[in-house]
Amino acid sequence: MSEYLPQEVLIEIFLRLPIKSIIQCTSVCKSWYSLITSPNFISVHLNNQDDYLLVRHCSGKPVKEIYALFSDNENFDQYAQFDFPFECYSHFNIVGSCNGLLCLSDDLSCYRDLYYIWNPSIRKTVKLPEPIFTFETHGPFDHTLGFGFDSVTDDYKVVRIVHIDTGDNVDRVPPHVELYKLSTGVWHDITPVSPSYKFFRQTPGIYVNGACHWFASQQVRFGRYMIVLFDVHEETFWEMMVPDCLNKKFFGLCGEGFVLFVSDESLSLAESSFANDKTIDIWMMKEYGDPESWVKQFSISLSDVSFNVGVVDEIFSLLNGGRQRQVAHFLAKPIASRKNGEFLWRVDNGLLVSYDPEAEIIKNLGIHNDNCLTYRNALYVNTYKASLILLGKQTDYSAGETCEDLSSLCKKEGKGGRKVHKGNTKRGLRIVSP
Repeated sequence: MSEYLPQEVLIEIFLRLPIKSIIQCTSVCKSWYSLITSPNFISVHLNNQDDYLLVRHCSGKPVKEIYALFSDNENFDQYAQFDFPFECYSHFNIVGSCNGLLCLSDDLSCYRDLYYIWNPSIRKTVKLPEPIFTFETHGPFDHTLGFGFDSVTDDYKVVRIVHIDTGDNVDRVPPHVELYKLSTGVWHDITPVSPSYKFFRQTPGIYVNGACHWFASQQVRFGRYMIVLFDVHEETFWEMMVPDCLNKKFFGLCGEGFVLFVSDESLSLAESSFANDKTIDIWMMKEYGDPESWVKQFSISLSDVSFNVGVVDEIFSLLNGGRQRQVAHFLAKPIASRKNGEFLWRVDNGLLVSYDPEAEIIKNLGIHNDNCLTYRNALYVNTYKASLILLGKQTDYSAGETCEDLSSLCKKEGKGGRKVHKGNTKRGLRIVSP
């Protein structure tokens, strides 16, 4: 059939099909398979997809991980739910989501060091090889990760920042850094570009504008906190200034009062002050990399927005002969923004709610994450587009192991990373030297 239809017509036909049908078309003939699995078609297909909100929450008895897509409309309608093929000790840490791929890590308990890149839309998984720095090779450590897309080389990368426990000076020693590339299937030791910062353990970097971002403590001036970013293409670390009025607040804090997230495709910051007024300030960087462009979007007084979400106080009922009262809760952490200008927040009891900062109205979206200590931070929301990335990669969905064209995953590259880029070409950013 492809002999009678121009390739442009075939592409238009394929783009109108659901993903399941597109995958079935790869079995028709070799030419269709080559066309559908080509980087060009996969890119065009991705850009042709609608945006959804991916929500991961842990709930049920027994508790299980649920991954579902929701339409960002008034009713927050569920569009689809993915089969989740993995098992782990508690729940996976979502390192990040980009172009329909999720990077998952099973490292919240013990030193398991299991990492996956998963495309739930096409049921394809790549299991990453064992990293270079492990408990067996280097002893106890703390670490954090980031996941992002290199648009220049069309590659997906995972950066792993590891603080080896060296005793009393652990907070003064620059971390080891390794980088996994989907294109090569191996970990690269890039410790020579490691910044002299202490990163917070198991707090994944926020990916926006081609870089992963973290809060970190400057080791030379301990107690000074900055935003440190890793440029996914250049593979270098940079410093980013926070709003001037927050500089003093960064001294002497453990960093838990500050949360990075993405709002309207821009880097955003939530700063919680519990000293006197108990408020949360939301900041947005209007022009990426320009420290003068930080703008305070709005402030929330927790005492003013505590609200009733229809949850019965079971302890009160038990102690008062079955009488019931409902519990007032408060916003705990911003997660993402919506197209209508509202913000998605995790409530202190695990609920996902939508907050309208102009009307100061809170809407319960009916998604309740288990609130026990193990799962409290499992609630995750990010924009999502269904994609065909990993299609054509020979992977085992159930086990996550790769074979054939990604067989090099079982190999590990030797140490000796790339040189530090000495230039300072990014306005508003400063290169971090080890």
